[in-house]
Amino acid sequence: MLYTGEGVASPWLSDAAYAAANDLYGRKLGLWINYPVNDYMEQKLALGPIVGLPTHSDIPAVFFNPMKYEQLSKIALATGADYARDTEHYRPERAWENAIKTTIWSISQRHAGLCRTFAASGKQLGKHRSPRCTEISAKLEITLTRGKRILCSASMHERMSSAL
Repeated sequence: MLYTGEGVASPWLSDAAYAAANDLYGRKLGLWINYPVNDYMEQKLALGPIVGLPTHSDIPAVFFNPMKYEQLSKIALATGADYARDTEHYRPERAWENAIKTTIWSISQRHAGLCRTFAASGKQLGKHRSPRCTEISAKLEITLTRGKRILCSASMHERMSSAL
């Protein structure tokens, strides 16, 4: 049995709430985390780390629901893997930094900073994007289309730009 928290996409799930749910069902529940999925808000990209989860070491299973943009989902999913490996010692910002360095895009150092800045601009789902983010996403698309198209298609860029 999997538990999502008090809602379908709970912003956090405390240790106490998780323990209460386990007591209610009389068993250890796995977690189903509806992040980084964004199908209920497609104009926003969930690029931040997994946050707000219990720190129990005995969670039997953890599942994360990715976005339909599989390459962009890798950022949050990598942090989720860090969480699942060691719930007690998980540090979201450290996991996010590691995800940026190791799992996102295999690109040159010259483009890594631009990709990191873009990802940082989308760390919190639901927050409005700044004009700076619009500028960054446009630069990123132009930069990546000159070499390998790694991050996003023209249609995705168009959707992002209109939503920013």
